[in-house]
Parts: sequence; C-alpha cells; structure tokens
Amino acid sequence: MASTIVILGSGGTIAGTAAAARAYRKSNDACQRLLRGEAPDLLKRRAMVLLARNAAAQKNPAAAVQGLAAFVVTYPDDRAAPLLSLEAAEITEREIHDPRKAATL
Repeated sequence: MASTIVILGSGGTIAGTAAAARAYRKSNDACQRLLRGEAPDLLKRRAMVLLARNAAAQKNPAAAVQGLAAFVVTYPDDRAAPLLSLEAAEITEREIHDPRKAATL
C-alpha cells in the first residue's frame, strides 16, 4: 500500500486514498490534521475541498455546500473557486432542493 504513505492525493493521499476507498472517517481525520497543522497552503486548500466532497459522498449536502462555500470565501482568487461555487450551487439545487439559494452561490 505505497499510496497510503503519502499525505494527500486526490485531495491529499492518505486522505485521497481513504476517500476513494470510501473510508471517509479516515480521510476526514487526515484532512483535519492538515488543516490544523503546518501543512503548505496548497495541501490545506485540497483538504478543504476533499472534506466538502466527502460530505457530499456521505449524503450530507449541507456540510458539502458549507465547505465549498468556505473555500470560495477564503480563497476567492483561486482558479478553482468558480467551479467550486458552481458545484455548491448544483448540490444546493439537486440535493437541498433550494433553487433560490443555489442562484446566490
């Protein structure tokens, strides 16, 4: 299991590998450690997005939207921000069934 030795892969690698295996608790724990620690900014950004996507995969759309929106507010100049804002709007419309709120994201 060489891929579990790295810290982040599709969001980070312990975190990304765990998420890919649907081991969301392990993935979320790894992301939280990155966010609390002295990790480089890029890894923290990836961890924020992976936490939000894990929430969506776990059928927790409110947490997913909150995490994606937090990323967009924290890093508005990031090149991924527009796509993540769109992703949050799609989750809001599709899962939360609130097209008005989706239009504001």
